[in-house]
Amino acid sequence: MLVSSGNMTGYDALFLGQAVTILDLLEDAEIDFHIAVVTTDDAHFQGTEPLMTPTNPDLLSAFQDAADVGDGGASPEQGLKMAVDALPPPLASPGGFNDHFLRDEAGLQVVFHASEDDQSPNAAGYYVQQLQSLKLFPEDVVISGIIRQDTPSPEFETAIAATGGTVLNINEDWWTGLPDLIDGMVTLNDSFPLSVSPIPDTVQVSVDGAPVWSGWALVESLDVIVFEPAAVPSPGSEIAITYHPWCDCGF
Repeated sequence: MLVSSGNMTGYDALFLGQAVTILDLLEDAEIDFHIAVVTTDDAHFQGTEPLMTPTNPDLLSAFQDAADVGDGGASPEQGLKMAVDALPPPLASPGGFNDHFLRDEAGLQVVFHASEDDQSPNAAGYYVQQLQSLKLFPEDVVISGIIRQDTPSPEFETAIAATGGTVLNINEDWWTGLPDLIDGMVTLNDSFPLSVSPIPDTVQVSVDGAPVWSGWALVESLDVIVFEPAAVPSPGSEIAITYHPWCDCGF
């Protein structure tokens, strides 16, 4: 998700000029992404196609339209608050304006594009915790920023550091760091859906033929096995999940 400031005369055009590069890097990374844009004063997704995926028929136009937020944003700029407000109910409730963005099996990357520090009413740590609460594992949330570095930006810097994100200097050639930013979004598959609901105590996981007793969890409400970030199997691993399903025997 991109959070862009609305008081960005000059910066906005530079960002839009990198739209092709951003989308090309995402395509090269083979990420099954969802993209949405909010501003620092509006938690509603922007653009005529608010939710963007690789299947959009004209993804470039949709992205440019959504990211062209202009320079009329209100003060104070509250990017962290808008990011948090955009993702849970009511906006993200079924049928809500921001519905379908979050996926249980996907990580969450929030990128701030702002020329001044965040001015949300609470400290950065509060919003980091709120975003992390939306995912099963806190490590699945990464906050990055294209922000000023010639003056202190303690709120953004705190949020980015807390999640191991990437900082790019908005007043320099930040686009040269886009590969690092996109690399931070690339994660190995950590979620494996089951075909039917299992009896939890019967679930067994093996990787390359060896039993694995820890580092994973069954999310019963979703019938999915999720590995912790530090325990995600390496590329090319063979993962086997066996279990006894609940039996609807008609008794």
